[in-house]
Amino acid sequence: MATAQMSRRGFLKSMGAVTAAAAMAGPGSLPQAVAKEHTMKFGLYGINMGPCNVPAVAARVAQAAEAAGFDSLWAGEHVVLPDPQVPPSPVPASFPVLDPALTFAFIAGQTKQVRLGTGILILPQRNPLVLRPGGCEGWRGIR
Repeated sequence: MATAQMSRRGFLKSMGAVTAAAAMAGPGSLPQAVAKEHTMKFGLYGINMGPCNVPAVAARVAQAAEAAGFDSLWAGEHVVLPDPQVPPSPVPASFPVLDPALTFAFIAGQTKQVRLGTGILILPQRNPLVLRPGGCEGWRGIR
């Protein structure tokens, strides 16, 4: 019996299916350990684009996503868009895309525990010491 458990434990660990603690669990507790360890998490992309370029809308969307159980909110960045739009450009040049850092600074104050992440952040094009003047202009007075 000990040989069978060692081989089962080794197989599960080698397959990456469970952690060592779950692999050592008894036969009845293995499915629960696997389910607890491998829970799917959902994120919402685009918190700084389109309709969410309005602070009140971004706050409502972020709070609704958090209340619905989303694990994370994601933002992207497009600093240059061709005008007129040509393939493979994803959106026209007039599409509103807010600065991810400013958006996250605002959203962090509107949510409790949702994680924030960037899909794209073009660091070489940013000055680390200076935010552009007026960058937060539309976000003032929003609580």
